[in-house]
Amino acid sequence: MKALRIIVYMVCLLFPLSCGEKESPDGPEVPPLVPEGEYVPVGKPDIKDDIRVKVLSGTASSWQQGENIEKSFDGSYETLYHSSWDNSAGGYFPVTLTYSFSKGTDIDYLVYHPRKSGSNGNFRETEIHYKTRGKEWSAAGKYDFKGSGHPSKVDFRTTLKDVESIRFTVWSGAGDGQGFASCSEMEFYKVNPDKFDPLSLFTDRACSALRPGVTDEDIRSCGSEFFRNMAAYMKAGRYPTEFRVQEYSAYPYPEVVARDLKISPYSFMDGATGIFSPGGEDMVVLVDGLGNRQASVYVQNLDRPGGDGFHGRSFPLSDGVNQIKSMDKGLLYVVFQSDDYLTANPVKVHFAGGRVNGLFDLRRHKDTDWQRLLGAAEYSFFDVVGEYSHLTFPTSRFRAHTPDGAALVRVFDSFVRAEQELMGLYRYGRTFPNRMRFIVIYTSYMYATSYYTAYNDSTLPQLCDVLSLTTGSCWGPAHEVGHCNQTRPGLKWLGTTEVTNNIMSEYVQTTILRQPSRLQTEDMGEGLPNRYAKAWRDILAAGAPHSTEGDVFCKLVPFWQLQLYFGEVLGQTPELREDKGGFYPDVFEYVRTSPDLGTAGEQQTEFVLTCSKASGHNLLDFFTKWGFLTPVDASIDDYGSGRITVTESRIEEIRQRVEALGLPKPDSPIEYITDNNKGLFKTRPEVIPGSVSVSSSGTVTLTDWKNVVVFEVRDADGGLVFASEGKLAPSSKAVFTIPGGWNPSYRILAVSATGERTEVWP
Repeated sequence: MKALRIIVYMVCLLFPLSCGEKESPDGPEVPPLVPEGEYVPVGKPDIKDDIRVKVLSGTASSWQQGENIEKSFDGSYETLYHSSWDNSAGGYFPVTLTYSFSKGTDIDYLVYHPRKSGSNGNFRETEIHYKTRGKEWSAAGKYDFKGSGHPSKVDFRTTLKDVESIRFTVWSGAGDGQGFASCSEMEFYKVNPDKFDPLSLFTDRACSALRPGVTDEDIRSCGSEFFRNMAAYMKAGRYPTEFRVQEYSAYPYPEVVARDLKISPYSFMDGATGIFSPGGEDMVVLVDGLGNRQASVYVQNLDRPGGDGFHGRSFPLSDGVNQIKSMDKGLLYVVFQSDDYLTANPVKVHFAGGRVNGLFDLRRHKDTDWQRLLGAAEYSFFDVVGEYSHLTFPTSRFRAHTPDGAALVRVFDSFVRAEQELMGLYRYGRTFPNRMRFIVIYTSYMYATSYYTAYNDSTLPQLCDVLSLTTGSCWGPAHEVGHCNQTRPGLKWLGTTEVTNNIMSEYVQTTILRQPSRLQTEDMGEGLPNRYAKAWRDILAAGAPHSTEGDVFCKLVPFWQLQLYFGEVLGQTPELREDKGGFYPDVFEYVRTSPDLGTAGEQQTEFVLTCSKASGHNLLDFFTKWGFLTPVDASIDDYGSGRITVTESRIEEIRQRVEALGLPKPDSPIEYITDNNKGLFKTRPEVIPGSVSVSSSGTVTLTDWKNVVVFEVRDADGGLVFASEGKLAPSSKAVFTIPGGWNPSYRILAVSATGERTEVWP
C-alpha cells in the first residue's frame, strides 16, 4: 500500500492538472477534476428537455384528401398536411391552419417542420395569431419562411399564457401555379424551468469559454454532469475547440437567389462544421447570438451504397442549450440564412457532442495543413471547402488521389467562378456567396439538381486528381455545374436541357483550362472529322429545324460559335474584359430581366432577338441557317415528351422586331467558325488557291490551299450540299467525300473569313 501511495504521489507531481487531487484534513481524497484522456461528452441524460405541448385538435381552410391537418400533429415526420392540389381558382390563398390546446396551456415557442422531401407547399409569407381564453385573436408576428425546406423555430420571446389556439395564415407557398401550403409537423413547446443556465459557468450561452474567476469548486458544485465535465476540460486547457466552437456567417436563401437569377439553387450547407455523429447518440449543441433569427443543424449521411445520400435531416437551433435526440449518422452542417446576410452578425455554435472529423477550408487553413487535417479525419467522408465550391467525397479517395487538397479545390473553384462570369454575375453585380456542392453517389453516373451536383464513386480517382481534372476529366463537373446555371426558360427551353449547359463546359474546357475543344476533336466517322462537320451536314445542308436535331453536341454548335466569334474574335468575353462583361454576360442578363415566355417555340425564336441585341448585330441570317427560324411542329423528348411549334407568323414577327433595331449584319460567315479556324476570323486574310482533284466517287482532294475557312459543295441551284473545314495545317492536303457521290452540276467553293468565295471546281 505504501508503494502505491508513492506512485500516485509521483504521478500527481508530473501531471498536476490531470490529477488535481488533494488530501482532505477530514479524511477522504477529492477525486480528480479532469479525467484522463481526450474530451468525451458525458452525462447527456441529465440535460432537461423543453416540454412539448399537446395539440388537441386542428382545422384547415383547405386540404387534400388523406393529407388533412391531423397529419401535422400525429408525431410523424413521414406524413404531411397539404392544401388542395387544385390551386387553379382565384382566392386560393390565404390558407389558414388553426391548432387548439387544452385549458391552461402556456407556450414559449413553436417549430414548423416542412415536408421531408420535395418543396411543394413550403411556407413563404405567413402571419401567426394566438388566442387566449376569453380574449380575441392577437398578432404574434409576420414571417417569411422563404419556401425553405428546413425547420423554423418561432420564439415568442415572452410566454403566451393560457393559450387556447394558434392560427397560421399562409399567404404564399412554394409550388407550381399559385403554390400550395404544406407541413410535416407543427410542434409547440414550453421552456423547462429546470434547464441549465450556461451563464452560471460560461461567458456566453454557447459555453465557448469559462467565466473569469471560475474555480474548481464552482465546477464541482455544478448540478449537471455534462457541463461539469466540459467546464473541467476547459479549466485544464484541454478542451478541443478548433472545430467544436466556431462562428458561422449568414448566407442568402439559395431558393431566393435561384428565383432571382432563374437558375437552380446552390448549396444550403455552406456552414460545414468538421463534426460528425456516429449515429444513435444524443447531441448537445450550444448557441449564442442567434436572437430571433433562424438557424438549424443538418445531418447528412452520404453512405448510401444503393442510392443517393444527399437528403438528411434538419434540427432547429435557438440560443442556449439544444439537445437533439438520437442524432442520425453523418456529417453536420450549420444552416444559417438571412435576407440581411451581408450585414448580419455571425452566430456562435458549440458542438459539445458528436465527434471531431475536421475539414479543410481554403479561407482559414494553409496549404500545408492538408495532410495534417486529412490524416486526422475519423469519418468515412471529408469536407473540402473553397471560395466557390464545396467537395464532400470519401476520405479514402482524398487520401489515395489528392496529395494537395488546396490545389484540387482551387480547380473546382475556377470552374464555378468561370461559369458565373460567363453568366454575367460579376458584370451586373449579381454574385452571391452560396457555394456549388459536389458530392459522391453510389448509383447513376453524374447528375445535377437543386442544391448539389453528384458524381459516382467510380469517377473520383479522376476527379480527385488535379492533373486528370484539368485535362480529360474536366467536362463532367463543368457540365453538371452548367446544368445548375442554365437560366430558364430563356436559355433552357424544350430540347436544350443537355445543350445550353454545355456552353459552360466548352468555356471551361477551352478558355479556362486551354484544352482542345470537344466539338473540334471528336471524330464522327462517315468522313465527318468533328461535330462541326456533322452539324453542317445534318442542319445547314439539310435545311432542318434546329429543334429536331438528335445530336445534342451538334445542337450546341451555333451556341458555341456565338462565343467564338463575338467572345474570342471580337473580344466580348469576360476573360478579355476588365469588367467581366461581354456577349454571353449580356445574353444572360437579358434573359434574367425579361418576362418568361410560355412556349418552347416562343423561347427559341426570342433567343434570336436576344442575341441580336447583345451582339449589336442583325443575326437573322445566322439563325435562319441554323434552323431556329424554320417552321416546325414536332414532339421532342427531353426528359419527358413535349411539343415545340414555330409558326410562319411567329418567324415574321421576330424578323420585323430584329430589323427594327437597325443593326448591321456580321461581315463574316460565322456559321462556319470553329475552334480550329477562329484565328482566320481575326486576321481575315485572302484565300490563296492550291490544286484540286475530284474522283468519280465524290472524293475531293485539295492541296496547298491557304486561308480557307470552309470548302462548300453547292448544287446547280446554289443550295448547300456539303461543307468541310478548310484549314489544312499541319497537313498540306485535305480530303473529303461528298455524300451520295459526285454530280457534274456540283460546284466547290473556298470560303474566306470575310465571306468571299473562290471557285475551286470546276
